[in-house]
Amino acid sequence: MLNCGDFFKLNYEDNKKNFVMIKKGGYVDIHIKSESFEGKNIQRLLSSLHFVISTYKKACRQIHITLDKFVPRDKLTYILVECIIYALTTVYNYEVILSLKGSRTTIQTKGYSTSLLREYRRKNLSTDDFKKSFTHVQEGAHFRRVITAEDSGGEKIGMIMGELKTFFKVFDIQKEYVEQIAVVVTELVDNCGDHTNTDCLVDIDVTDPIYQLKNSNDNSYYYGINIVVLNFSDKLLGTDMADKIENRLFAENARYDAVYEAYHNHMKFFSPDYVEEDFFNIVSFQDKISGRKNETNSGGTGLTQLINSLEKNADNHSCYVLSGKRGIRFYPQYLEYNSDKWIGFNKSNDFLHDRPSKNVIVESDTYFPGTAYNFTLIMKKGENDGK
Repeated sequence: MLNCGDFFKLNYEDNKKNFVMIKKGGYVDIHIKSESFEGKNIQRLLSSLHFVISTYKKACRQIHITLDKFVPRDKLTYILVECIIYALTTVYNYEVILSLKGSRTTIQTKGYSTSLLREYRRKNLSTDDFKKSFTHVQEGAHFRRVITAEDSGGEKIGMIMGELKTFFKVFDIQKEYVEQIAVVVTELVDNCGDHTNTDCLVDIDVTDPIYQLKNSNDNSYYYGINIVVLNFSDKLLGTDMADKIENRLFAENARYDAVYEAYHNHMKFFSPDYVEEDFFNIVSFQDKISGRKNETNSGGTGLTQLINSLEKNADNHSCYVLSGKRGIRFYPQYLEYNSDKWIGFNKSNDFLHDRPSKNVIVESDTYFPGTAYNFTLIMKKGENDGK
């Protein structure tokens, strides 16, 4: 079971208005009004729910949640709402009545149309069915798995790889792209189990190939492939790396010495829009660098280069990672190795001496306890050889 209970507490703001009303009959009503639905709205919802959980405890067992203008920013946005419903019903044993008004989707959020959230809102799923489906779906264009910490490892990872390839076989997407997607997703799952020892959620949807490029003579049709991989943990993306580098918990090694030197070089760049946490997030994606203490002979597996290759083979893309309130956007032009196998995440491609580009750094209104990846890949419909 995903341990997402702390998600509420860590987003609580007691100096802000909570959108909570107590109704006759003993239930709680939470109403979030907005013009769209993104990070700030999730934070308000979480803060209000923590107020209910900590104030009323067992005195109220039913919560009504109304979200106006539910136009999710991306796939991760509505997946997080699913995680909230899951935690309320599973961890806290609340009955949840959900109302989503003015829902609208884009190519990045088309998966909402067949999501557990939409079916739960429509009452097509009971609470028990929602809990069961939360961990496993493979239906049409929707793939979901929760891989437990106990199951992560070589054999299970190989099984997930095979299931992903089978899932993608029904779509006219070139085999090499499918291979790349499967490798990136399984690598992220493996990292989750290896580094945090927590459960990992994978959710993928593929749109119908009905989209065409705007302002183009290309009449081809395109799929939208939307992927979320996340885990809830008290360890953030750069937690172990920060401890290791700051306290020199590594044997003498030229590559780790270079990171230590880079850390001191970057200190002069630290500001409200580039903080120490951002630096260690960037370090986490460097080749042959690991957050494991006293280890210098192994490290990064080239995940950044895999993501780079995946994006380059897409006709359009939007990819980022979020951890805590900070994150990184992945742009192919900033993901190239230099001659010394460092990735700068900047125009100069200089990790050791130059800060990452401003548009690379993500600042979130919602605190995410763990690490969450969101990928949107726009890929041309092509011949799938089915092999």
